[in-house]
Amino acid sequence: MVRTRAADRPGRRAAAVPRGQAALAQGWAVVLPDHQGPNAAYAAGPLAGRITLDGIRAAENFDPLGLSGRQTPVGLMGYSGGAIATGHAAELHENYALT
Repeated sequence: MVRTRAADRPGRRAAAVPRGQAALAQGWAVVLPDHQGPNAAYAAGPLAGRITLDGIRAAENFDPLGLSGRQTPVGLMGYSGGAIATGHAAELHENYALT
């Protein structure tokens, strides 16, 4: 597993936090991963898309959040490498992680 070093990139992390806080203030459940991919598989689009969808499914089924499972409305936003994962997740969502 590759550990990202968000502390070494405070500008990137800081840009995502206000957006997440704004969504939280509106009652959204928010997940803000920093995705580089396993074994530094950065920009491996389909893999990143599946990982993103797995994370969404995990959040939807995390009982303490009280979400509605697959009926939970989901929005995606990605910046830089996160846009690669987001774009592929949007393409894969209809055929991946259906259960």
